[in-house]
Amino acid sequence: MESHEIEAKKMFLEQKWDEALPLYLQLFAANPKNIRYCASLGEIYTCLGELEQGIEFFQKAVPLLKSLVNPTAKEIELLGTLYLLCGLSFRKLQRMDSAIESLQESARIRPACQDPYLVLGNIHFEMGEYAKALEVFQNAVQIAPDDCSAWMTIAHIAHIAKDYPQTVSAAREVLRLDPHAEQAQILLAESLQADADFSAAIPYFESMISRNPHHVRALYGYGQSLLANGELERGWLGFEARRLCEPGTWNHHFLPDWNGECVKEDSVLAYGEGGVSSEILFASCLRELAENVGHCYVECNPILYSLFVRSFPNMTIVRASDQPIVPDQFPGVYWDTQVAFGSLPRFFRADFNRFPESHSPYLIPAPGKTARWKKRLAERRGQRKIGILWEGSWSPEPAEQRRMAIDTLETLLATPACDDVCWVSLQHGSRQKAWQELCEQSSANVEFFPEAFTADLDDLAAMIASLELVITPSGFQAHLAAALGVPCWVILPRVCDWRWHLSKSNSPWYPDVRLFHQIPDESVEQLTQRILVAFHSYLHYNKAYPTYFVPFATSALEGGKLETNRNKKNAGDFWDRRVS
Repeated sequence: MESHEIEAKKMFLEQKWDEALPLYLQLFAANPKNIRYCASLGEIYTCLGELEQGIEFFQKAVPLLKSLVNPTAKEIELLGTLYLLCGLSFRKLQRMDSAIESLQESARIRPACQDPYLVLGNIHFEMGEYAKALEVFQNAVQIAPDDCSAWMTIAHIAHIAKDYPQTVSAAREVLRLDPHAEQAQILLAESLQADADFSAAIPYFESMISRNPHHVRALYGYGQSLLANGELERGWLGFEARRLCEPGTWNHHFLPDWNGECVKEDSVLAYGEGGVSSEILFASCLRELAENVGHCYVECNPILYSLFVRSFPNMTIVRASDQPIVPDQFPGVYWDTQVAFGSLPRFFRADFNRFPESHSPYLIPAPGKTARWKKRLAERRGQRKIGILWEGSWSPEPAEQRRMAIDTLETLLATPACDDVCWVSLQHGSRQKAWQELCEQSSANVEFFPEAFTADLDDLAAMIASLELVITPSGFQAHLAAALGVPCWVILPRVCDWRWHLSKSNSPWYPDVRLFHQIPDESVEQLTQRILVAFHSYLHYNKAYPTYFVPFATSALEGGKLETNRNKKNAGDFWDRRVS
């Protein structure tokens, strides 16, 4: 029997599993309570791909080890390893609950071993349980603080989970261990950017670009960070990298790019990009483009077609489609060059002096429709017609940056000073039903006009043009109101899109738009009270509160408390003192 065991062990060490299996089965049959035979058979079956049989033998060995009265350190180590091997096999069989249970037991038995934490963390990640995955990987790096791969995994998962502070922390650990880790640098820079720390992100982008001038992802992030910091000329150059790292219609028309030169004999095709919000924003440059070329053809989102035809009468407007526009559609026409909407600011907004000093509307609503909407709204209760919505849509920002805090909404709708306000809902998209339920629960006078949301924006633009003010988070509604010249207040979280230029309370794109941007360390309640002060000033005096931010003392919340308690007289006196 001893020679038989020696031969079996030899086959096992040489990984000759087919030859080792019958030998170990004979040994096991003679001594089924031998821990080593059970463990070896489990591993052999696992390596042969017979996972169920492998688990069966691992589980035979486990109770045998647990029955030992005074197990040695080596035997405890083996028990932990068996649970680890069970966990790995369960994972391959997609039996995740059993895998997690086995791996947790392995980690309990061998708390100083990193392996079960690494496997367990990956399972939670695959299941989309990012918070649990991060917690497990943090345990792994506490055991092995210099495990660069584990730190990189933490950075990757945290970035996906939008936990940007943890991404930054983990990426810095990776760079401590490997200063040239490119993936860590890009995650670090993009996380700083996503957390609105643009100044801190810029040096990391510059470091990557210095080593690889064609790193398009770094160039694109660098451009956005520079733009958010107000460094426009360099920022627009970096922004051009979007054409290499974002899907789009960049080569849709197979024309050379316009280089910004004033050539009165040439025809240029300008095409939209980035969704409705971006097309509205960058359309502010179209008239300047038309002044620099012979003729301008504009390809836009079909939903904007009617608005653009009316607003840019000296240009030929074309609806965008999946098929390229060909000159045959326009007999006798030849296009010399093309330019994407987002590339126009590079030529016409290279510094802040190139933006209009005072905003003049560049989108024109249909006069007849506007007159009809004004008449229709005049028939509704409430003299002050003000547009409002909860969540913007058709905009490049993530949903959390396009949504107004529910507390802010409820406070605005519940304000007694709004008794003469007719709130006009501009809500569109998936949140429409929830928004309507919220409005119905309040005592506010909110009107809904679903018929305004048609196949194009012409009716909605006419309705917005009939309002005296729009209060909105970021979204196409904010851009549309601003481009129409309707007074607009945009409510922004601490982290918002670079297009709103975080350092300002107004936007260079729309000088008459008021931004209520949540400043660092400002609570939602404080932001809400700041909006209320401005709103009461608007209602009482028909003028906006000063555009600069005046920090609030604790007593500044007094007005909101009076409002909440429906103490109209004292609340009114308070607001009069604040805005006088």
